[in-house]
Amino acid sequence: MDSREKEKVTSCRCHFCGSAACNVNVFSKGDMVTKVLPDPEWPNSEAHCSRLANEGKAALEYHYHADRLNYPLKRTGKRGENAWEQISWDQALDEISARLNALRAEFGPETLAAITGTHHYSDNTWPKSRFLNLFGSPNNLGNEQICHGPMTKAYETTLGWAGQLYMVAGVTKCLVLNSNQRESAPPMFSNIEQCKWAGGKIISINPRFGDVGRLADYYVPLRPGTDGALYLAWLHVIIEEELYDKEFVEKWCVGFDDLREAVKEWTPEKAAEVCWVPADTIAETARVYATNKPSRIIAMQAYDGQAPNGFRTLRAVAMLEAITGNIDDACYVLGPYTGENLFIDDFQMECTDRIPEDQWKKQVGGERFSVLGYPGWKLIGEQQKKRFGTQMYSYWSNQAHGPLVWRQILSGEPYPIKALIISGAAPLTKYSNPKIIYEAYKKLDLIVVLDFFHNPNTMMADYVLPMSDWMERDILETNTGHLSGFLASGMRAVNPMFERRSDYEFWRELGMRCGQQDDWPWKTLRDVYDYRLSPQNLTFEEFALRKKSDAIPLVYHMYEQTNPKTGKPYGFGTPSGKVELKSAILDELGFDPVTHYEEPNFSPYSTPEYAEKYPYILITGGRVQPYYHSEHRQIPSLRAQHPDPIVEINPETAQALNPPVADGDWVQLENHMGRVKMRARVTTAIGVGILSAEHNWWFPEKDPKDPSLFGVWDSNINVLLDDDPDICGEELGEYTNKNAMCTVYKA
Repeated sequence: MDSREKEKVTSCRCHFCGSAACNVNVFSKGDMVTKVLPDPEWPNSEAHCSRLANEGKAALEYHYHADRLNYPLKRTGKRGENAWEQISWDQALDEISARLNALRAEFGPETLAAITGTHHYSDNTWPKSRFLNLFGSPNNLGNEQICHGPMTKAYETTLGWAGQLYMVAGVTKCLVLNSNQRESAPPMFSNIEQCKWAGGKIISINPRFGDVGRLADYYVPLRPGTDGALYLAWLHVIIEEELYDKEFVEKWCVGFDDLREAVKEWTPEKAAEVCWVPADTIAETARVYATNKPSRIIAMQAYDGQAPNGFRTLRAVAMLEAITGNIDDACYVLGPYTGENLFIDDFQMECTDRIPEDQWKKQVGGERFSVLGYPGWKLIGEQQKKRFGTQMYSYWSNQAHGPLVWRQILSGEPYPIKALIISGAAPLTKYSNPKIIYEAYKKLDLIVVLDFFHNPNTMMADYVLPMSDWMERDILETNTGHLSGFLASGMRAVNPMFERRSDYEFWRELGMRCGQQDDWPWKTLRDVYDYRLSPQNLTFEEFALRKKSDAIPLVYHMYEQTNPKTGKPYGFGTPSGKVELKSAILDELGFDPVTHYEEPNFSPYSTPEYAEKYPYILITGGRVQPYYHSEHRQIPSLRAQHPDPIVEINPETAQALNPPVADGDWVQLENHMGRVKMRARVTTAIGVGILSAEHNWWFPEKDPKDPSLFGVWDSNINVLLDDDPDICGEELGEYTNKNAMCTVYKA
């Protein structure tokens, strides 16, 4: 780097976490990044975020880390031996495509499955779907059974679209929150603070007291996994006390009488017994929510892994927002950023119609868990097209069922799955029951992993390919543009180091070698962004420099406005054109069209004998900065902030153990699935008899070879979580990932 070279500042989209809510300014000289600071033009940029402190020290450590993957690697030893040969991209793509083409010829295109992770770069989402659809495989995988999917489908089957605006400071009068957004979504937490400062009331429903609880007017520490019962009681109170919006219900809802009947038995007294919350508290918070309008329940993903209730709980949330008349007041049904004059959206890029209808019947678990499978996606999409002119993209909304896929890999029935491509995902740390995933890995003929660092999954791969990071690639947040009508951009600050590439480049080049030459006309990521922005007569660079972001306008009560194309009110994207408290689509698919509550898979009530052996209620998935899921544990400045995996234990619980456990002790957590080791944090933030364990732990400093795989079995709480398909939520297959039961003892 020439010291005389002028420093450049580039507004980049930060992807240190999956919030995808911030632009940051990356300072560089040539291709050398010098510092990273918040973008002052971006609201709440890096608010409460600890990842970019000290002029972005961690970003520089990440970008220049000695362990970054920089060249394509091919396995030379046995799986898990950590023996690799550096090869060229052309060799890697030639060999991978040759193997895929041979497997397709022998077993059919469904023999390939591909998986992506949580809100990673937009160019590892629709390009994967496009490749799979053109290849002919219906086996698109993700983590949507336990993250995002239940929320998406609950709102789609109720309101006709999945994306809602979270809150508006100064407008929203009551917020109901079930997560600790200070750790999980810092920019959102800043908005929550603004709502509080503007006089809004906050209700925190969470078995674990945290930063949101400190802001709350009402803190409701319910029994883990019983949120659905509490919301049914809220519906009961609001309906019986006639606190609902009668005009909205009469004009814009169907199935109100069915809902009234469904919640008739759910008195606050009954819910109190289930939730371990006083009946008076349940009734009072229901009234506060209903009478401080506009109000918003930010359900997020906290309920997604609550098998078997996650989807039903979120349906209840959508119903609460509907019957209180909060739709398009605090809960905006925005719809996609798309249309003739805006953008070519993700759905249009996926080529889903290229797979024959009969091929979709081979989607693993698609018919059984049909709300998140192709049958539900198709039914929902037919209505969305009428209302919005497009439908939800398939990569998060049309999926094979992960737990069934692992079992089919092992059994080979009803057909063999031989190949898996993993892009921006970490199944061995992210998903429940990683032991079955490990066994499935050993059975596969081909595993390809695209990533930034070696990790437990790359160790089991045949090919490992180096990905560029968010400072090295142009980013257009097309998934949020499609989901919630908000399109944001950031230009790359520097050229990719070594041989790092974007996900789009991988999928395109692989597609070109698999007979898809005519379907990938855009050579670069910027080329495809230029094409998708062409309705605005803007290039990607012009959009990023002139606009940086854009959104469809907020319109109060959009459903009442007249659609100029039809001369009728816009309504909702449902079969009735109204909010469906009784869902016609769920009814057609054979599921409860309203909602109900079941006991969690493992609880003192559903499994009393089991609870005698494993008496403590375990909640998992608690986010902790500075990490994001399984990422960043090799970054020195971040690991120093939080070096060990933590399980929170109430002092009374800790003292009752034999021997007692003190703050800082290492403990073992154990149940029928396995055992893991974590460091105890003794705190009153968690209730007596409840344990709260951090998720997705592995150790980059430990032995990478099999069977250690970077210590993935040592402290990964998912080892204790059961993904048995027979106890998954019946509608879309959500599996146990947020609450279970275990015993605990001093290590």
